[in-house]
Amino acid sequence: MSRQKTDVRISLKGRNGKTVRLGLVHGLDGRWAVYRDGKRSAKHPSVSPTEIGRLLAQWLRQQEH
Repeated sequence: MSRQKTDVRISLKGRNGKTVRLGLVHGLDGRWAVYRDGKRSAKHPSVSPTEIGRLLAQWLRQQEH
């Protein structure tokens, strides 16, 4: 089965210089399918909008150190 067209794209460049591209596809159940660098995320394959915010906030906090 092919990957659906991405609804939201986010590029995150960390302090280490590596860029991660996140693709989010809105599902019928209100959750979002997560693609990392074009492949379905193994760690978080499907998340709610609240989880997206929490995970992005966690990533931002990690970049401070």
